Parts: sequence; C-alpha cells; structure tokens
Amino acid sequence: MRTMRTLHRPGDYLSSFGRLLEIDARLRDGERVSQASLARELGVSTRTIQRDFAYLRDSLGAPLVYDEHRKGWHYAEPAFALPAVLLSETDLHALLLMREALGQYAGTPWEAAARRAFGLFERALPERERFAANWITSRVAFTGQPAAAIRAKVWDAVLDSLRRSLTLAVTYQKPGEPARRRRIDPYGLIVTDGDWNLYGHDHRSGARRTFLLARIRAATVTERTFELPVDFDLSRYVREGIDGLQTDGAPVRRVRITFSKAASPRIAERKWHPDQTEHWDRQGRLTVEFDVRAQFRLERRLQSEQPSIDRVTWSPDKPTED
Repeated sequence: MRTMRTLHRPGDYLSSFGRLLEIDARLRDGERVSQASLARELGVSTRTIQRDFAYLRDSLGAPLVYDEHRKGWHYAEPAFALPAVLLSETDLHALLLMREALGQYAGTPWEAAARRAFGLFERALPERERFAANWITSRVAFTGQPAAAIRAKVWDAVLDSLRRSLTLAVTYQKPGEPARRRRIDPYGLIVTDGDWNLYGHDHRSGARRTFLLARIRAATVTERTFELPVDFDLSRYVREGIDGLQTDGAPVRRVRITFSKAASPRIAERKWHPDQTEHWDRQGRLTVEFDVRAQFRLERRLQSEQPSIDRVTWSPDKPTED
C-alpha cells in the first residue's frame, strides 16, 4: 500500500483540498480505488469521500467511471488532471481582490480574458471557500477613470507580435488627425493610468516611440522578424520616465524639487518617482531628487502642483549609460 500524505485537521480548507489532490493522484495512477478504502486511508467517513467524488464530478468535470468488474473508480479520460489550487486564506483574498480590480479595465480584451481565467480558478475552489470569500464583492470597490477601449483583434495581434518578435503593421490615428499606416517593432507594453501603451521602434521615424493601443485602428502581424537591441531594458525605461513614460529621445537629467512647508506632509504620502531621494530641511520643507528622461512630461505635472512648490532645479544633461 502506498504511503499517504499527512493531512491537516478534518474540515480545514487545506485538508479538504489536499484530500482531493490525493484522490486525483490515485485515480490518475490508473488504480481502481473504492470509496471505502479511500475513507480508511484518509481518515474520514465514506460519506465525506462520496461528497468529494460528487465535487470532482459536478464542479470540476472529472470523468469518473466505476468499474463493476474490478470494483473501483477510475478516470475515463487518462489526461484529466485536477487543477492544483491550494491557497492560504491570505492568498485567496489577494486573488479575489485582484479580480475586483479588473473593473478598472472594463471593456478591454485583457479584462475579458482575465475574468475567464479567474472564473476557472474560482470553479476549482471548494464551495465552502467560494462562499466564505463573497464578502469581498460587496465590501471592496475600485474606482478610477475607465480605460480606453482596445479592439480585440488589435490586442491579439500586439501580443502575438511581442511573443514572436515580429514587426507589426498598424493603422494609427491620433485625435484630430487622419489615420496613418506605420510599421513597429514592438519592444514592450507599458500600462499607465489604466491605459495600455506599446513601446518599440517606429520604422517611419526611425526612432523609438510609444503608441497608445486605443489609437490603433487595425493591426497585422507581418513575417518580418527583428531582434531586441542589446541596450533594451524595459524596467530602466519605465524608471527613467514619469508615470512609466518618457519623452522619446530626451537626455537623462537630474531634477530637484523643493515643496512648501504646508504642502510637504501631503507630498510625502506618495512618491513622485520610484528611485527618488528625500530630504527635510530645518524649515520643515521636503525636497525630492531623481533622474528622469521626461522633462516635458514632468513639467506638465509640476504645473498642477505649482502653488505647493518653492523651487525646481534641473541639472545639466547626464551621459547615457548604455
């Protein structure tokens, strides 16, 4: 007889799902197992095992078949495997909070695909755990400006071109301008303020550019392959920008911003840049300092905080570190 895994307390979530995993492993081994023998080996009642089998069949779609000749159960489809969803309560709450956060991306292809994935995950949870976590739906809300709509075919083409490093042929239209055809070597996707941006090499300008996915009217994946530049680093690009985006082609510069005494406590609640350094002077004023390759974008943001700013100092251009 095989050695069974040590399970937790009866009724415990990990115990109940751990039991399902053990039953699944036995069935996939090709054994013909009886419910009575499983009950003895797992230390539970036969009725509990019957409920487990019903859950496997009705909720998880397990192709359970009883062999009258060999007096035991097995899978009619050997390729079937139980989804391995084994989470702590904290993990479960974190995932369900992520599901609620999908509302910020309503209408985008990503939101629809993610909800389908979360649906598969939730169907794999024991019923008791599904209902126990329902409070999140009614007690947690995410707000914000809805994301701009992205065409489903555009979304699929962008992901395919990123995955296979193939040039993308697009029809791109800025507000108030005619649509134009462009070819882009896609380097990466950047999400800022809920909007999805494609960063890559623009064949038309011969430079790296950022394109809002919502402005792409049509997209086709070509057969032309490309290689990422050796100096490409998406995380560095994001760090050197403001809200993840740069002013394309701009040099890296160091900025030093000193806020008024009255505004400094509020400003300190949120970072202006992930790599910023902070200093408080004797007057109670906060100064933040960081490197950025997005002077134009930052200056627009500074305008909204102008009454709260005492001084802004820009350093000379810094050499690029490629």
